[in-house]
Amino acid sequence: MIVLSGTWGPSFCHNYFYVLGGGGFLLFFAVEAALQLRVYALYNCNRRLLIFNAIWFVAEATTMVTLFLIDTAQYKSTRTPAGLTGCWSTAIGQNYTQGIWWICLAFEGWLSFLVTRKAYQSFRDFGLKSTIFLVLIRDSLVWFFLLGGCLLWMGLGWLLAPPGLILLGVPLTHASVTIGGSRLLLNLRSASCSHELDTLVSFDVVSSGSPISPGWQPQRGGTCRRHIEDAFEIKEVTVRPSARPVQVEGGGSGWKDRSEPG
Repeated sequence: MIVLSGTWGPSFCHNYFYVLGGGGFLLFFAVEAALQLRVYALYNCNRRLLIFNAIWFVAEATTMVTLFLIDTAQYKSTRTPAGLTGCWSTAIGQNYTQGIWWICLAFEGWLSFLVTRKAYQSFRDFGLKSTIFLVLIRDSLVWFFLLGGCLLWMGLGWLLAPPGLILLGVPLTHASVTIGGSRLLLNLRSASCSHELDTLVSFDVVSSGSPISPGWQPQRGGTCRRHIEDAFEIKEVTVRPSARPVQVEGGGSGWKDRSEPG
């Protein structure tokens, strides 16, 4: 709206970098939260791992925002020449912002390690069992290499590039976070709705003496692991016999179909 209306002036340039960084943080933290939930699901709802990752995530976010605010407070900017839209930085802070990229890269590397470890263990022990599992692994690794490349570029740029070019990679990083984060959700949604999902079926054969009440339905637990199994299309089917033992004339025994009267 600012670009289209032509109201991009000096008053806005004062807060331009706060808006730019704040929008990037919101996108990035939202996708990182989704990645942590994926890792939580892959590790069968391991709460200790979830708490550890959450603490690291909060520490990461707090440090990143603090460094950004300290550095951005020292920025000086001016509006671009006529015919262009945007703001140019004429002076940067103490270059604390470069620490943001390495902090991000460290946490992303940790999440990538967890995903790679689980992928190796699962493929070694069980092979490929679910399309959704494959999507979780593939998208998480693709996301790491995509964003990791951008973060590495930004980190090296802040260390080596001249002052006028240190922000050159910011638009690409924002675009990568937006597009990559959207694909993380869309690919998982597509896989969950696919009719080609692999289904692991287990049968629980109940003894013939177990009573069956009318309107019986399979019962599912409310645990997190059960919900994860449902998401992976791992269904538990209980098979109950359609015949029951009856006493027949002559002292013997036999089977009678439940649908028959008597």
